[in-house]
Amino acid sequence: MPAKEKGVAADSGKVAGAKRSPALLLAAALVLVGGVAAVAFAAAPARPSGDVAATIAVAAQQRSAAQRISQLGEMPAGKPEHVQVVYFYANHRCWSCRSLERLTRKTVSTYFTDAINSGYLELAVLNYEEAKNKAIVDEYGAWGSSLYIGIEKGGRKYVWPMSDAYLLVDDEPQFIATLRARIDAAAGLQS
Repeated sequence: MPAKEKGVAADSGKVAGAKRSPALLLAAALVLVGGVAAVAFAAAPARPSGDVAATIAVAAQQRSAAQRISQLGEMPAGKPEHVQVVYFYANHRCWSCRSLERLTRKTVSTYFTDAINSGYLELAVLNYEEAKNKAIVDEYGAWGSSLYIGIEKGGRKYVWPMSDAYLLVDDEPQFIATLRARIDAAAGLQS
């Protein structure tokens, strides 16, 4: 065995007087991973198998204090008390991530200045990897670079993900029109 593999000292993890066996390490890792998976599985509510996207959405919703919606009809009728447009990004961003932020800022500043100035609408651009943003990341159930509209209505928070944002980022007019229409609909505005 070489003295160093991939930047890890060969003696790391040794117990005094014990020999390392690859088979023993593999068995210990499987027991540890299996135990964690068994605890997570036992704690998770029953759900249909095979739908990974639904499983991720359920897990995100369970972490979140807000109710995730896929359409506005899932909320009670009436005008919201407050609306947030929230873009979460990572430390390292690609062209699409930077374009998503730019287009979101452009849409909000072009069409919703009055709502922003009145405090009715808020734009937040947050790094989801920073510890200071953990509470809002958890509230939105956010993972990865993503765009959401948060709607406060009747004392409850609803989170409407714009899951097709990255599909539209190459078409600036379409992205702006789509985001504008969704903010208008969510906020009960006609910009």
